[in-house]
Amino acid sequence: MVDHSKLDDVLSRIRKAYGKEAVQMGNQKSEVKRIPFHDIQLDWATGGGVPMGRWSHFYGPESAGKSLLSFKIIAHAQEMGMTAAYYDVEKTFVPSWAAKMGVNVDTLHILRPTIIEEVGTQLEAMMEAVNVHVIDSIPAAIPMDELAGDLEQWHMGLGARTWNKLLRRVQHTMEEDNAIILINQLRTAMAGRVTYEAPTGGKFLRHEAALSLELKKGPRLYYNKHGFLSPEGDKTDSATKDDQPDGIEFLSKTAKSKVGVPLRNARMRLNFNTGSFDELWSLAMFANYYELVERNGAWYSILGNGNTKVQGEAGLRKYISENPEFENMIREKVI
Repeated sequence: MVDHSKLDDVLSRIRKAYGKEAVQMGNQKSEVKRIPFHDIQLDWATGGGVPMGRWSHFYGPESAGKSLLSFKIIAHAQEMGMTAAYYDVEKTFVPSWAAKMGVNVDTLHILRPTIIEEVGTQLEAMMEAVNVHVIDSIPAAIPMDELAGDLEQWHMGLGARTWNKLLRRVQHTMEEDNAIILINQLRTAMAGRVTYEAPTGGKFLRHEAALSLELKKGPRLYYNKHGFLSPEGDKTDSATKDDQPDGIEFLSKTAKSKVGVPLRNARMRLNFNTGSFDELWSLAMFANYYELVERNGAWYSILGNGNTKVQGEAGLRKYISENPEFENMIREKVI
């Protein structure tokens, strides 16, 4: 039978053996520090951004925005005074594109391991001096044993087991001022006679990630007559006489979260020319969602501001951009 009178003695022995912070009360733990995406939809869907002291998992098909989002996180981490490292396993890093996403390439550390064990060794060393680590990507790295074997040999699950070992070691030494982002792809898996798509790297990776974002590619976007991106915008002819998009929409689902509300969705519209997301579009969506405006046909009434009316999405976007108090009201509702 449990004897509550022994609790103080038990806690004293644990703290003496493992340190004063070995046991804490729930109200003594601080909230998780995060690196924001600086996109209001993504920050809402993830609970504020990528968590520190944990690792996050971005996965999806090709061209779904996985690397792009990691660049956004690196850029905002740098703005917060943090350092970052990019593990270019795929050897696809382009400085000019990363810079367009806001990354300060002058202070970004680029590593190019190709073997999983090399990733682990370099990651363990860099974590002592660098805050944010992006590994791009999980399936591109090969286990040492597979590289040493013959081409005819088939090593079932060897890559997943090697990644599991690496991540367990890293998790043991990870500090609260570290953040790791694992970029992953989808593969076709089978359960009985049913096929489905799942991230590579094994179940441990998916189970232990604090935040998992499933990304998909949405429709192409074009500038419309008002000058902002829309699927119904004016298509631009290219030299090949095909339509040339001015941007693209990405869809994100918080497939898993140990640090917030899971299963929230976000949609981001990327402008190819500026390298930024269309924040005004997101703010207008949330103004509707939280009923800060009332729509009647093509007109929007700004609630709580007399009889102010604006016409269409263009008018609403213009009103938000020219009225910071209303913009802050939307952001406060979201937060």
